[in-house]
Amino acid sequence: MHYRVDTPSQLAVVLRSLRKAQHLNQAEAGLLIGVSQRRLAAIEASPGSTSFDQITCLVVALGGHVDFFYKRNDTTSAVEEDAAPPHGVSSSLPPAPPSSRSARSIAQDTW
Repeated sequence: MHYRVDTPSQLAVVLRSLRKAQHLNQAEAGLLIGVSQRRLAAIEASPGSTSFDQITCLVVALGGHVDFFYKRNDTTSAVEEDAAPPHGVSSSLPPAPPSSRSARSIAQDTW
């Protein structure tokens, strides 16, 4: 299955769904990533304040993976769309254009 996640509340639903699909309670899922039931409950309740590392570990432990998708503006040229991904990145998407805004400020607008 592929789930689109644009907000922390959507991520909370996906995390809970992945755990339940594996027929695990919070304590059992917590053991998979080395955290207590209480911590796993906090991750599910508030993924926006959880480290990316813990979310990624949980998703992978539950049989999923994290995937990013960047949608370009329609102003890009065909040449730019055919650009190769940066060294070490195995993606069919070319690198994101440079931005004068920090990743944190972009993430705050998104989340």
